[in-house]
Amino acid sequence: MRRELGVGRWAAAMRNFRIVAAWLCVVVLGAGCVVNLGPITQAKISGGARYFGFDHAAFLRSQWRVAQTGGPAELARWEVQECDRGRCVAVAETHGAGQVYNVLLSRREFTDDFVLSVFLRADGGTEDRGGGLVWRAECAHDYYVTRWNPLENNVRVYRVVDGQREELASADVTADPTPWHRLAVRATGAHHEVSFDGAPLLSVDDATFSGRGRIGLWTKADARTSFDDLELAWGESLDGDVKNAR
Repeated sequence: MRRELGVGRWAAAMRNFRIVAAWLCVVVLGAGCVVNLGPITQAKISGGARYFGFDHAAFLRSQWRVAQTGGPAELARWEVQECDRGRCVAVAETHGAGQVYNVLLSRREFTDDFVLSVFLRADGGTEDRGGGLVWRAECAHDYYVTRWNPLENNVRVYRVVDGQREELASADVTADPTPWHRLAVRATGAHHEVSFDGAPLLSVDDATFSGRGRIGLWTKADARTSFDDLELAWGESLDGDVKNAR
């Protein structure tokens, strides 16, 4: 849950309204009810920005889709959990191994040029650990992804085409896996810039995927990871540098 929304009482009112609406839906219509009140945002910020707070399971089900690249393995279980930031979304259980990627994809598509950022925490995993961001996804088998792996001490950018992952860039990063870290990507045309905790790391030029696409969260194999404060900004809301997305 975000500490400061920058939109004051309006954000709090919208959050409380959606939580109450979801509760009433379940009580009146039953546990199978899904509330669809628009994107999972706690506020619609002027200038072209969206904040995805993942504060309620109903929003997770209605606006995001659990998917997988590779397999066949049972789909990972993503759920809204209480955490030290309030509430976050986490990979609570995964059965993947090897080249199996657990993906949480938005059901709607977003603009092609933007800054996308998220807080993430590496909670566990023996074969793999950490996670990352997906953008310009056509489906669960075609997309860009940048990920942080504290076991390998690096941040990388990949393109995934027909389920096959190809590395585009890599940078060494040594970071304590216990606290939360900020991962961000700025996509402008065929140019992609990645930062970690506000520090610019990678710059890639690749035009495999262009135009509108889905965004998402990503882990590999048995990595158990928590995510919070997913933010997307575009147009006039874009800052001059991806390092400012923190």
